[in-house]
Amino acid sequence: PAEGVYAGRGFLQGHPHAAAIHVGTNPTFEPAHAAIKVEVHLIDAQAELYGAPLEVEFLDRLRDNRTFASVEELKQQLSQDIADARRIGGESPRD
Repeated sequence: PAEGVYAGRGFLQGHPHAAAIHVGTNPTFEPAHAAIKVEVHLIDAQAELYGAPLEVEFLDRLRDNRTFASVEELKQQLSQDIADARRIGGESPRD
């Protein structure tokens, strides 16, 4: 997928969780030449994730990657991204 923020689902031990997915760098904090990475936030999941296999399903692109003027502006956008991802990813999971 292209760099940006996506709504999706993460499947942890076969159980679906709505997910906010970020593909790219963190331009607000990192230099332009930083490595591209994929970050998956499982919304409302209460589990130890490190080292656990995770299947990720991309459902919808929410927005492009961008630089924010302040940490507060970034936090506000992340809250909106999570709300959107929860709404989209919380719909009926795949069979």
